[in-house]
Amino acid sequence: MLDTKNRILRFVLGFFLGLFILMIFFGRRDFSCLNTYLPEGRVLESMSRKTKITSAVALPKSLENLTDTTEFRQFLKQAHIDFNKSNARQKPCGQYFVIQGQYNLTIQNCDDEVKIISIQRNK
Repeated sequence: MLDTKNRILRFVLGFFLGLFILMIFFGRRDFSCLNTYLPEGRVLESMSRKTKITSAVALPKSLENLTDTTEFRQFLKQAHIDFNKSNARQKPCGQYFVIQGQYNLTIQNCDDEVKIISIQRNK
């Protein structure tokens, strides 16, 4: 019969050996489901996958490239959605209040496009 100290040592050794083997087999992978599990992540992911981005308002100088899909994806990576100010169930397209840095945007998320409705600068 092994004493408690020896059992704990063998458990820890086996645990870390198992982790090491898993890292060898699976390596560094991007598990996007971990980032998009919550509603905010799913909505931001949905917006970033759209290929058509339009603006109903004039964009400020610092955001003038926001209608480009790659710039829009970078913008959304640091953005958060305020669901209290959003109207996600609006028909035909849900409206979301997106907060990113010094800007607040109201964005309409349709099936095939994303439309920027309004832009407000934080004070």
